[in-house]
Amino acid sequence: MKKSEENHIVDLAEFDQSISLFQLIPAGNGKGLSLLKKIVDYILTAKPGRIPSVLIIGAQGIRTHARALIRALGIEDVRETDGLLLQPCSALIDYFRNPSQDTGYIIAGAHYLDKLVQPLFVDILTNQKFNMYNFVRESKETYCVQGLLVMTSRAITLIPPPMRQLFDYIVEIEPFSYDQKILLGLQRIKYCGIGYRSEEVLEEIVMRTNGNLRQMVHLLQIAITLISAEGRVELDIQDIRRAADLLPTSIQSKS
Repeated sequence: MKKSEENHIVDLAEFDQSISLFQLIPAGNGKGLSLLKKIVDYILTAKPGRIPSVLIIGAQGIRTHARALIRALGIEDVRETDGLLLQPCSALIDYFRNPSQDTGYIIAGAHYLDKLVQPLFVDILTNQKFNMYNFVRESKETYCVQGLLVMTSRAITLIPPPMRQLFDYIVEIEPFSYDQKILLGLQRIKYCGIGYRSEEVLEEIVMRTNGNLRQMVHLLQIAITLISAEGRVELDIQDIRRAADLLPTSIQSKS
């Protein structure tokens, strides 16, 4: 029987904000995570005048990897947004305002960037700056972009060719295997400081969500809320099944 020694349950929502790059479960053969570690070593050791840009692609866990990369570099000024929100073009002025070498940018869903915005990112990736007309001053102005730019996308083919060729690093996070998904569930349970009754609990989490990481997290959050309300700190298979019944019907894989 697996039991937790802690009575305090940590909020699972904080996982992405605290997990280290060196604590992440490798996906697939682990090449993507290995490359991210090498990028960190290069930046910390070589201290390049121009910090490289990174595109992280994959079906699951790419935002978690992006956050862990930024954290591994000790960057505190972190600006995270979705590509869909960077429109109109003037939104870039606010997003990249007052940059420095110690600024980190995470743009999730780079494939959602508006077509009018994409050419500006070509300039950013090429020259670390972009030009835009300032309607207040009635003149064209140049805005500099410093720091680490990390963008994510489900697939490289979704990124416009002019942009995809300009990233310094393209890191592919491979699909997680079944055993790796089991470990992902276990890692998050341990992070929260709770226990689990048997290995069947971990298998049930993966089965009920078809191994979708985001849904696994959602399922665990519901299950933890249920046991917290009952004053318990250990998950059993019935807790997972009860939590699955509370998930939206569209993501319930099995009954």
